[in-house]
Amino acid sequence: KKRVHDKGPISEGALKKTLKKEEAEELAGKRAVAWLQGSLRVRDNAILQKAAEAGPGGLDVVVVWRHGERMPTPAASFMASAMRSLNDELGKLGNGLQVLYATENSDQSAAAAVAAHAVRVAASTVLVDCSEEAGEDAAAFVQGAISTHSHASSVVTKVHALHDDTLFTHAQALTLLSESTAGDKSKVLKWTGFLKAASSLPEPPQPHPAPARLPPPCTAVSKTLDIPADSPWWGVPTHDGWLKVTGVPISEIGGLQLAKMAGEGQKSNGRPGFSAKHLGQRAGAGDDADGRAAPRPAYVSPYLRWGVISARQANDLGVRRRDLLWRDFSRLCWRSTAPLRKGEPVTQSLPVDDVETFDPDYAIDATLATVKGAVSAWSWAPRLEAPEAGSEGAAQLQILHQKKHTSADAGAATKAAEWKEILGLTDGEVFEAWCAGRTGAPLVDAGMIQLWACGWMPRRVRLLCASCLVEGLGLDWRLGRDWFAYALTDHDYAINECMWQNAGLVGIDPFYRGLRWEVVPTDAEQDDDVATGKGARKGKSTLEERSGYVSSNSYTRKWLDLPPSDLPPWPPPLHAARARAAPAIEAVAHVAEQRRFFLKRAYQSGGRVSRVGIRIPTPTQPPFSSDIHPITSAVALRTTLTIPPDAVARRYGVGHMQMRVPPICMQDGGPKYERDAQAACGSRIIA
Repeated sequence: KKRVHDKGPISEGALKKTLKKEEAEELAGKRAVAWLQGSLRVRDNAILQKAAEAGPGGLDVVVVWRHGERMPTPAASFMASAMRSLNDELGKLGNGLQVLYATENSDQSAAAAVAAHAVRVAASTVLVDCSEEAGEDAAAFVQGAISTHSHASSVVTKVHALHDDTLFTHAQALTLLSESTAGDKSKVLKWTGFLKAASSLPEPPQPHPAPARLPPPCTAVSKTLDIPADSPWWGVPTHDGWLKVTGVPISEIGGLQLAKMAGEGQKSNGRPGFSAKHLGQRAGAGDDADGRAAPRPAYVSPYLRWGVISARQANDLGVRRRDLLWRDFSRLCWRSTAPLRKGEPVTQSLPVDDVETFDPDYAIDATLATVKGAVSAWSWAPRLEAPEAGSEGAAQLQILHQKKHTSADAGAATKAAEWKEILGLTDGEVFEAWCAGRTGAPLVDAGMIQLWACGWMPRRVRLLCASCLVEGLGLDWRLGRDWFAYALTDHDYAINECMWQNAGLVGIDPFYRGLRWEVVPTDAEQDDDVATGKGARKGKSTLEERSGYVSSNSYTRKWLDLPPSDLPPWPPPLHAARARAAPAIEAVAHVAEQRRFFLKRAYQSGGRVSRVGIRIPTPTQPPFSSDIHPITSAVALRTTLTIPPDAVARRYGVGHMQMRVPPICMQDGGPKYERDAQAACGSRIIA
């Protein structure tokens, strides 16, 4: 009860004061840095909550800006708006957002900026949001960078890796994978199996409210963030286009409003596949002309991508559970499948689970991996094979061929039709026509114009556009992947890679194959609500009407008839494609239908993969909430690509994927911007 000092015992009151002082000094020494990447919110943010507990003496909430002095893409623009909103929300809690700057666009450079800041403020704890591509390596990079600071020894800094980007935890997701038939404890990635198992999981926890108060920042914060403004050339029009569709601000409140509207809409229109009871249904394959089977879009994907709202909040408000689980599955695939992270075709790298027992009625598929290893060389477009002579497919193909040609010159249909031959174009010009909405297929062209106008398109239309590029135009699926990464407001590294590998029929779940992307909507294909005028009560347009997504016919009319003044200027390399008239739909439809006969084998392989699943080594649970020690060799992601994304575009003679911002290069120890477009990326660049 008493402490003995040099001058003798002290009173109990003095002792309490001394203990409080020591406790205050101890708390003051507990400072934390929270590096947020894909969780830009204050409500229901487990990472922010843990950071507040770890840093009662001071908390710096940081985001690393990797893009230099210019806004490169709509996704970066949306992130910047989300950062500004987060700064306002943090200010209400007695804190603010700190923007750090990476010298180059890499995970190592971003981690180095976080480490330097943590050392500067003498943080005892760094919490890393590992929801981005590098995953737990981001925390390892921070720990390694801290160890390089000679003056960091005065404070022992612990680095924690945390995830809060999915509806269910990674550990729960791992339990949903079935055992492989190989009997070697390997697992199987199969979307339908994952969904079925997910229905047995307990309900996810309820979202938590924002904290009443946060610890004060270690360093001064500003009410405004020093990040680039949107480009008046493309950024402002694209941003405005998105706001016109949704009608809500880019903020937590705006995202929650959209999620609530999505939940209410799904209850009222009675469409299937929204609840846990219907997780196994594949609603909206896109094969119907008017899209009536497709669930209505929720428009929350950019908010989920950057964590402006959590998956738990979206689920609680009624957003379609199946869509949230697809995000979980995509992240699980990314974290457990090295070929997917490297951009390598999964089915050519890892075996289908029935590889030992599958007994085809034709030769072994040389495009699929075996238990002995990957195929000898990647193929980037589905194989084309003529139907076997005398088969029903061959007879149907010949009938189609004769309809196209006169009986005198019909001959035999031995070669797959080429879209590029309609207008006499190169592969590069074909790709530019697809990007610019000049394929001649109404739904595809409307979708690509909407993508350029507001950085978004409905999921069903994305599937049709992908099918058009790969199956119809016969192009490398990586071109579509990279264009979507460049143009989407809601670009998600895992979902985009999974979707485009599936479209290339080399992914983990190539279920959507042979879609009728060339279908022509008619005036009769109107949604009941639109036809009766129910959707515009009291003179107010609904969110679906603003996007045009009330029927295929109204959708195509809205975007194909959009005045040029309502579009951001197209990049100069696409001017020729925009000026060129689209081919006649009759010629396009013939190419699409004829090529499907030559894609039958590829469709069969895709169906087998979707049915059986891909075998992967038993994945491990990431070290959540644990100390991360420096590692000597972190997993390299995009740098391991055989052909980097920019080289893919150059290979096909296209160069408009770098139009928004020149690539960053290093000069004199800092980021500079290459003005020599030909030397930098082989194309003209808008400054």
